Amino acid sequence: MATVTMENDEVLAERETSQVIQKAGYKVVSFARGEPPNRTAYLFRVSQFEPAGRASLENGLRKDLEGEDKVAVDSLGRGTVVMRGDAAAGQEAVSASLKKRGIAAESFETKTWPKLDATYVVAVSGMDDVVETRTVADLLASVAKVVAVHVYQDTGTATLWLKEPCDALEANVRATLTAADFTVSGFELKAD
Repeated sequence: MATVTMENDEVLAERETSQVIQKAGYKVVSFARGEPPNRTAYLFRVSQFEPAGRASLENGLRKDLEGEDKVAVDSLGRGTVVMRGDAAAGQEAVSASLKKRGIAAESFETKTWPKLDATYVVAVSGMDDVVETRTVADLLASVAKVVAVHVYQDTGTATLWLKEPCDALEANVRATLTAADFTVSGFELKAD
């Protein structure tokens, strides 16, 4: 099954869709129009972890949560889980998974996730301590179209989740960080 979401709520007709899919070497068995699935983001804060603890928490959340699209917990203890389905049930599932691991979440917040999104990974030189890491996170959060930022001091990277792909993003990120004396040493669109 494939779901195709069009930008700006455009509509792609069945014939056009079938042609594209057939050119890619696949067969269209059925075609149904519909809205993209509703997704909810659950934002929370946890204690700061060492990299191995953070990875273990992320893997545990992925294991426990059905319908998760994205899971991230960064060096500052900021977590985001994006899931499809009922928002209240999702929040309960995220809370139960954290509790199962003996982790208390603070500042739990729920918000609707955009229909379209894109993920970029930015390598940033100069995130040598918690203060600099927090500064980079705040600067990146101020860039247009950025929905969520996760920074990883141990790898010197930041993950940006955007409403949609953006051609001007790299220039905007570089300008924002350069003005604060940070250097961008890598920038790439991540395939989800």
